[in-house]
Amino acid sequence: MHLIGVQGMPRRVSDYADQFATWNLIISFSSFVLGLSSLVFLYNMIVSWRSGPKAVGNPWNALTIEWQVSSPPPIFNFDAIPSVVGGPYEYGVPGAVHAVLKEAEPVAAGAAAGTSEGAH
Repeated sequence: MHLIGVQGMPRRVSDYADQFATWNLIISFSSFVLGLSSLVFLYNMIVSWRSGPKAVGNPWNALTIEWQVSSPPPIFNFDAIPSVVGGPYEYGVPGAVHAVLKEAEPVAAGAAAGTSEGAH
Protein backbone atom coordinates (compact mmCIF):
# COMPACT_ATOMS: atom_id res chain seq x y z
CA MET A 1 0.00 0.00 0.00
CA HIS A 2 2.87 2.34 0.71
CA LEU A 3 4.28 1.90 -2.78
CA ILE A 4 1.02 2.69 -4.56
CA GLY A 5 0.54 5.66 -2.24
CA VAL A 6 3.94 6.96 -3.26
CA GLN A 7 2.90 6.46 -6.89
CA GLY A 8 -0.02 8.84 -6.32
CA MET A 9 -3.06 6.73 -5.43
CA PRO A 10 -5.57 8.84 -3.47
CA ARG A 11 -6.99 7.54 -0.21
CA ARG A 12 -10.64 6.94 0.72
CA VAL A 13 -12.23 7.13 -2.71
CA SER A 14 -14.94 4.90 -4.11
CA ASP A 15 -13.09 3.99 -7.31
CA TYR A 16 -9.44 3.86 -8.25
CA ALA A 17 -7.54 4.54 -11.42
CA ASP A 18 -6.89 1.50 -13.59
CA GLN A 19 -3.16 1.69 -12.93
CA PHE A 20 -3.79 0.79 -9.27
CA ALA A 21 -6.32 -2.02 -9.82
CA THR A 22 -3.80 -4.88 -9.83
CA TRP A 23 -2.06 -3.64 -6.68
CA ASN A 24 -5.40 -3.14 -4.90
CA LEU A 25 -6.40 -6.70 -5.77
CA ILE A 26 -3.08 -8.06 -4.45
CA ILE A 27 -3.37 -6.02 -1.25
CA SER A 28 -6.99 -7.10 -0.70
CA PHE A 29 -6.12 -10.77 -1.24
CA SER A 30 -3.11 -10.47 1.09
CA SER A 31 -5.24 -8.92 3.83
CA PHE A 32 -7.66 -11.86 3.69
CA VAL A 33 -4.76 -14.34 3.86
CA LEU A 34 -3.37 -12.46 6.85
CA GLY A 35 -6.79 -12.51 8.54
CA LEU A 36 -7.19 -16.26 7.94
CA SER A 37 -3.73 -16.96 9.32
CA SER A 38 -4.67 -15.00 12.45
CA LEU A 39 -7.76 -17.17 12.83
CA VAL A 40 -5.64 -20.32 12.49
CA PHE A 41 -3.31 -19.01 15.21
CA LEU A 42 -6.27 -18.14 17.46
CA TYR A 43 -7.80 -21.61 16.95
CA ASN A 44 -4.47 -23.29 17.75
CA MET A 45 -4.03 -21.19 20.88
CA ILE A 46 -7.53 -21.97 22.20
CA VAL A 47 -7.25 -25.71 21.49
CA SER A 48 -3.81 -25.87 23.13
CA TRP A 49 -5.04 -23.92 26.13
CA ARG A 50 -8.07 -26.15 26.69
CA SER A 51 -6.76 -29.61 25.90
CA GLY A 52 -2.99 -29.42 25.51
CA PRO A 53 -0.60 -31.24 27.82
CA LYS A 54 0.57 -29.42 30.94
CA ALA A 55 4.21 -28.41 30.86
CA VAL A 56 6.56 -29.86 33.43
CA GLY A 57 8.36 -27.62 35.92
CA ASN A 58 11.61 -27.46 33.91
CA PRO A 59 10.71 -28.31 30.29
CA TRP A 60 14.15 -27.41 28.88
CA ASN A 61 16.17 -29.14 31.62
CA ALA A 62 17.86 -25.82 32.31
CA LEU A 63 20.58 -25.72 34.93
CA THR A 64 20.12 -22.11 36.05
CA ILE A 65 18.75 -21.26 39.47
CA GLU A 66 15.44 -19.76 38.37
CA TRP A 67 14.35 -23.14 36.98
CA GLN A 68 15.04 -24.92 40.29
CA VAL A 69 12.05 -23.28 42.00
CA SER A 70 8.53 -24.66 41.75
CA SER A 71 5.90 -22.75 39.83
CA PRO A 72 4.33 -20.59 41.13
CA PRO A 73 7.36 -19.76 43.25
CA PRO A 74 7.10 -19.63 47.03
CA ILE A 75 7.13 -16.21 48.69
CA PHE A 76 10.90 -16.10 49.21
CA ASN A 77 11.86 -18.38 46.26
CA PHE A 78 14.43 -20.41 48.22
CA ASP A 79 14.35 -21.59 51.83
CA ALA A 80 18.13 -21.13 52.03
CA ILE A 81 20.49 -19.13 49.83
CA PRO A 82 21.78 -21.44 47.05
CA SER A 83 25.46 -21.65 46.10
CA VAL A 84 26.30 -21.28 42.42
CA VAL A 85 29.04 -23.78 41.59
CA GLY A 86 28.93 -24.19 37.83
CA GLY A 87 29.76 -22.01 34.89
CA PRO A 88 27.13 -20.38 32.70
CA TYR A 89 27.93 -22.48 29.60
CA GLU A 90 28.02 -26.04 30.94
CA TYR A 91 24.83 -27.22 29.25
CA GLY A 92 26.52 -29.87 27.11
CA VAL A 93 28.72 -31.26 29.88
CA PRO A 94 27.30 -34.54 31.22
CA GLY A 95 26.66 -34.39 34.97
CA ALA A 96 27.23 -30.63 35.19
CA VAL A 97 25.80 -28.98 38.29
CA HIS A 98 24.91 -25.31 38.28
CA ALA A 99 23.65 -24.74 41.80
CA VAL A 100 23.65 -26.49 45.14
CA LEU A 101 20.43 -25.97 47.02
CA LYS A 102 20.90 -26.21 50.77
CA GLU A 103 18.28 -27.65 53.04
CA ALA A 104 16.42 -25.07 55.10
CA GLU A 105 17.41 -24.87 58.72
CA PRO A 106 14.49 -25.59 61.05
CA VAL A 107 13.17 -22.51 62.84
CA ALA A 108 11.41 -22.64 66.18
CA ALA A 109 7.80 -21.51 66.19
CA GLY A 110 7.55 -17.76 66.70
CA ALA A 111 11.26 -17.18 66.03
CA ALA A 112 12.51 -15.03 63.18
CA ALA A 113 13.91 -16.94 60.22
CA GLY A 114 17.33 -15.25 60.28
CA THR A 115 18.58 -11.74 60.77
CA SER A 116 18.02 -8.61 58.76
CA GLU A 117 21.74 -8.12 58.12
CA GLY A 118 22.49 -7.81 54.44
CA ALA A 119 18.82 -7.35 53.55
CA HIS A 120 17.91 -4.66 51.07
